[in-house]
Amino acid sequence: MEVGSIFFLAITLLLVLSGIVEKNSKLLFLLQVIWMYILLAGNTFSIDITVNQDIFDWAQIEQFTLYDYICYIAGSYLGMKYLTMNAWLCLCIFTLLAILLWKYTTNPCFILSLLFCYPFADMVIQKRWFIASALVLVSFLFLLKGNKKGTIIFTVFVLIAAEIHAAALGYLVFLSQPLLHRLRHKRVLLAVFIGLTTVIMPYLPALLAQIPSIGEVKVAFYFEVLHEKIKYPLLNFFLWAGFHVLWVLLFRFVYFRAKKNMRQPTSKSLDILYELNLLSLVFIPFYYWEPTFWRIPRNLLLLDYVFLAKMLPVGYVYNQRAFRDYVLYTGYAVLAFFVIYFGAGAGYEALIQPILTNNVLLELFF
Repeated sequence: MEVGSIFFLAITLLLVLSGIVEKNSKLLFLLQVIWMYILLAGNTFSIDITVNQDIFDWAQIEQFTLYDYICYIAGSYLGMKYLTMNAWLCLCIFTLLAILLWKYTTNPCFILSLLFCYPFADMVIQKRWFIASALVLVSFLFLLKGNKKGTIIFTVFVLIAAEIHAAALGYLVFLSQPLLHRLRHKRVLLAVFIGLTTVIMPYLPALLAQIPSIGEVKVAFYFEVLHEKIKYPLLNFFLWAGFHVLWVLLFRFVYFRAKKNMRQPTSKSLDILYELNLLSLVFIPFYYWEPTFWRIPRNLLLLDYVFLAKMLPVGYVYNQRAFRDYVLYTGYAVLAFFVIYFGAGAGYEALIQPILTNNVLLELFF
């Protein structure tokens, strides 16, 4: 590890630990948000940076999607480079994130601490997906209301997000939540959905290639090029499937304990969130092709973190029952960080170190 990498990692660790201890500090929350913004907006090199830069450059010639037009306006009319445009977009997103978290959630510092552990590094690397994810997360707030108006708004936001990143179309799967809600034996419907996903897998690449915003090139990249790089596809599949299932089981455990012990009945939005977690399992068969499909259900983690934080006492206090939930979630988030970024895939030097050592904003101060 480089010295700079260790130093900035230590700052991040300090902010994470502080947020776990002091879960509701306004000053700490502000410091966490600023540090997140610096790492994300100031990053000048990561494993996906070349692809993002190529998309920006190509958009100056031809435009097909909303994101292309944003890049075109930023580059051709405002004279921005890609990283400058990304920094401004991130500023808008983080301002909205900070307002929503501080105003509408409990223990926001704890939420950001879990986010720092996982999947913040992916947010930095997958810059275009981060922008699309922000729109999707806002749309989930409407879907959790459980009414037709909320469903319509969710659909509109998802379609807009798909104009930023085509993978956002995957969130349309969650429109089947009302059907799952009406069934007493939810496992049956889940088994049917997962079975259907498995059956259509051989035909899925051809179907996706017909969508203009995806096309044959992207389909070939995800379903052939990346898949061929996986040395043991079945082992890779079971590891990522297990990783996903454990997140859902963890939420299920906390969810049922909350329903059993809360003095008032759990809210409708909490029931919907649980069912969305269950529906996310339909993406598991795609992990055989490439684990990057995990990015779609991964965004539910932030909503899960918000729910867990709401179950915890405010401030320093932890009661025995809440402390157990805290240990489970925090422990698994930390484990996810080390397994994903140290033990699997490209590793720390390719994924984490560039985030900490290639940053134009940090260079202004260090």
